[in-house]
Amino acid sequence: MAAKPVGSAIADNRGVSMMGSALEKAGLVDTLNAASSWTVFVPSNGAFARMPEEQLVAIAGDRERMTLLLRNHIVAGRLSSEQISGTHNTLAGSKVTVTDDKGTTIVNSIARVVCANVKTTNAAVYFIDTVLTPS
Repeated sequence: MAAKPVGSAIADNRGVSMMGSALEKAGLVDTLNAASSWTVFVPSNGAFARMPEEQLVAIAGDRERMTLLLRNHIVAGRLSSEQISGTHNTLAGSKVTVTDDKGTTIVNSIARVVCANVKTTNAAVYFIDTVLTPS
């Protein structure tokens, strides 16, 4: 992942192909590739598979809703593992809160970070086990 910008790195990663496909459908790959500094919380394919089917179908069929969901996972600025704890503004206009629970990094009290601070040419990527749905 380190040799590519974040949009392309996610789109090319089979383990997060659902997120990559959604970024492509929403037209966000180029947006992510063009900027110099992001933090992206990337749900695994399993995280998407655990979403209620009707919710997943509704999001997949509504580009605006899909874009909002994806932007809820993106924070401007590259946050290292030392900087990630706290509350950050997402591109969706919402907040994402990251805490440490006995050595486990938790996002919005629901998602566990399973792989932290993976670097791309323009981002820090945090792989998570739950999709962050907007409030």
